[in-house]
Amino acid sequence: MLINEFLNMGLHFIIRQNGKRHLNYNGKNLPLKRIYRKAKLTHTYRVTRDYHGREVEHFYQVGALRVYFPTTDLKGRIEIPLWLVVVKKEGRGYSWFLCYLDTDKANEAIEIAMK
Repeated sequence: MLINEFLNMGLHFIIRQNGKRHLNYNGKNLPLKRIYRKAKLTHTYRVTRDYHGREVEHFYQVGALRVYFPTTDLKGRIEIPLWLVVVKKEGRGYSWFLCYLDTDKANEAIEIAMK
């Protein structure tokens, strides 16, 4: 699995998730869709985009949780801390980013993922 190889090589990454993955949170391997709602969306981001010559603003609420990648058999976890960055677009659904970053602070993980 690609994520296992990245972790083994110590390569940092940000990978958008589709919600079908299991992650280890608080010592339990659980579906991502059960974990992400635990994230407190503490940061707000305003993004301005150009749509056909017109600027449109989008607002996002963002939070982060410390998670771990489960072992292949889903019975344990790889002891490398990761971040699950949770993004909610105003009036829309969620996006999730699994991140291996050089920070142990949630606000820095959020900043890096949102850039």
